[in-house]
Amino acid sequence: MINPSASARPPLSAVRAWAFVGINLLATPGLGSYWGGRRMAGRGQMLFSVIGFFLIVGWIFKFSYNVSMAEIDGNDAATVPAWWWEGGLLAFGIGWVWSLISSVGMVMESFQAAKTRPPAPPKLSTVTKPVPPKL
Repeated sequence: MINPSASARPPLSAVRAWAFVGINLLATPGLGSYWGGRRMAGRGQMLFSVIGFFLIVGWIFKFSYNVSMAEIDGNDAATVPAWWWEGGLLAFGIGWVWSLISSVGMVMESFQAAKTRPPAPPKLSTVTKPVPPKL
């Protein structure tokens, strides 16, 4: 599949750009960028955020398992390497900051598109209707 260049993408409206910012920063880093037309950047952001998520969740499960087994056996809990959660936090942080940068770009692009967009035609509800002649 050929990725379109930035000039070939249709311009983003402000509403769509802000919706993608919300998705990027509050839900899944990279998904808003992907939907906003930045396919490769969105994939990279999602890759970092998913790797970070799984490392952190894996550390939580392993830590909980070790503590539970220590309680059952009466031994000291085995330690889980700290690089799991540290690496997960770093990877997720990279994906999130990258999505923040993409989000700023999308909003700036929508402002530029709004400046160059022609004005909208008048609404038909504001046009006075002609009265037909009486017969």
